Amino acid sequence: MNLTIDSWIGIGGIVLGVLFSIAIGVYQKKDRKPYCAVRNFVIIGNAKITVEGLKIHFAGYGSDIDNLSIARLAFWNAGKEPIRNTDITTSDPLTIAPLGNAKMLGVSVLQCNNVASKVAVAVRREKGKSHIANALLTFEYLGRDNGTVIEIIHTGLKSSDIVFTGTIIGADKIG
Repeated sequence: MNLTIDSWIGIGGIVLGVLFSIAIGVYQKKDRKPYCAVRNFVIIGNAKITVEGLKIHFAGYGSDIDNLSIARLAFWNAGKEPIRNTDITTSDPLTIAPLGNAKMLGVSVLQCNNVASKVAVAVRREKGKSHIANALLTFEYLGRDNGTVIEIIHTGLKSSDIVFTGTIIGADKIG
């Protein structure tokens, strides 16, 4: 088989066309990519052991606490497709909760880079208890690179004492 220059140009054009089509398809792919990161700042750790006679009381909590930390949870959409509130499953909503012996004392939206997203947290307390059982994160939508930072005051000592879970349709499960 003897290929001429015209044949090689034709084959090269087909190969470049296929590669270009694949690249455009990947670039224009619309997807939801929710990301989250938690960073913890210990304010006071092991107060009863560290400072003799020190008592820390958090109004509304009840008993004295031994540890006080602030966790900052960043949550954002790195995908090209907006995440809408209707994309969050009702059976597994976006939930912030303490793990183990840690107790959440307060949860609030610290900042949001798009006010139109209407980010909010709804706190749920355990029946008959003063601490927070969990908090639900809600928003109208999160566009590309839109996100929020949630501040959690808690009695844990590590980032892993706070978990963020939930399911968004069309994205990987969070947590």
